[in-house]
Amino acid sequence: MQAVRELDERLQQSERWSPDAMLAWQRRQLGLLVNHARRTTPFYRFRLNGLFGPTGLIDWRRWAELPILTRTDVADRFDALLSRAPVADHGPFADVISSGSTGTPIKIRTTRVINDAVSACNWRAQRWWGIDWSKRLLSRVYSGHPGRHNGDKLGPWGPPWDKTAARGQHIYSSSSVMEPELLDLILAHRPSYVALGTPLIETLSDAVLARGLEVKIECFFVRGAGADARLRELAHKHFGGARVLELYSAKESGPIAHPCPVSGQLHVNDETILVEVVDANNRPCAPGEEGRVLVTPFGSTAMPLIRYELGDTAVAGTPCPCGRCLSTLDGISGRVSHAFRHPDGRSLFARLALEPLQAQLAVRRWQIAQTGATQFEVRYLADADIDEQGRARFVETFHRELFDDAVIRFLRVEALPLTDAGKFIEYRREYDAQSI
Repeated sequence: MQAVRELDERLQQSERWSPDAMLAWQRRQLGLLVNHARRTTPFYRFRLNGLFGPTGLIDWRRWAELPILTRTDVADRFDALLSRAPVADHGPFADVISSGSTGTPIKIRTTRVINDAVSACNWRAQRWWGIDWSKRLLSRVYSGHPGRHNGDKLGPWGPPWDKTAARGQHIYSSSSVMEPELLDLILAHRPSYVALGTPLIETLSDAVLARGLEVKIECFFVRGAGADARLRELAHKHFGGARVLELYSAKESGPIAHPCPVSGQLHVNDETILVEVVDANNRPCAPGEEGRVLVTPFGSTAMPLIRYELGDTAVAGTPCPCGRCLSTLDGISGRVSHAFRHPDGRSLFARLALEPLQAQLAVRRWQIAQTGATQFEVRYLADADIDEQGRARFVETFHRELFDDAVIRFLRVEALPLTDAGKFIEYRREYDAQSI
């Protein structure tokens, strides 16, 4: 507990460091990780040699030349990636399984250091947003706890040393709980905050509206990515002005970035992880450009993940006006495995281009699937069919922003399914071997 407290206190100071101080800190952490991986991990024994100059010192100009670690590498070379001499102070260690939202689930060996970063970085984001730890939190993100039952009280959920947080109350909900049981738990316990996946905000909104209820939530905490403007509007409208705090993270890497309360941009947790956004040629993207997300969590010493391709795409950040020195992402645009592909070789992401249309067309939720080489299907939940004018506007936008020869079919449905991991895939590619 002392280690996570020290990290929590350091984060409150380091977010205001100068850029030079942050760069020095990151290189110190990366140096420790790289040397540890090279010395103790079979997979990295020779893989990192190109980073070192003739004198044996790290040449940071070569960092972007290091090979990218893929999900296939992790799945196929798990044993070779494990450190033969894990840092004892970074334990205990545990194997976790990713959700598989980018494809096949993979196993990662994580550390206590990464778990400490989850707590400390989340608390930092909650401070930014004025979250009151003395209030009640109902959390659906916990699972695999034998003997616990939905509605059990788990004690405080803020920093244990914080006197205000000591009055807080954490309510347990299994990750298997869906609406309407989840809504019943919320009604029974009246939490100020609810932690859950983004799809459930939409289904809960539908249920609240259908049952004519008035439910007050101050803030939803969502993990992963995908808290778009429409979702925030639903939360605000149907839950008494609720906000949505997106805690962008992954099981493989721990916490990645959190939204700034001033600009809405995502601030990267630079003290605990290196985040890179790279283009199709693996070169760094300029601010405002979209690319693939690579992560190097400094605490991944049991199974070093160096330049690991997470499977997300993001827009490289522009400077934030808030005054924090932390680097930024201007948005998470999608998953690499969900990109639409054209026969001519183009691969494009639809979220940023099409998201504004959803509210304009009065659609509660949609799923846009590529069902053939140039065939697409818009499956949507709405109180009425999209009219001809709305369909024409959608097709015009799709042709302009994505593929001008796309053939689009509209299909109003009663429900849109979640994946086995409980996630909703808004844009999915179904026509080829990489089908999800």
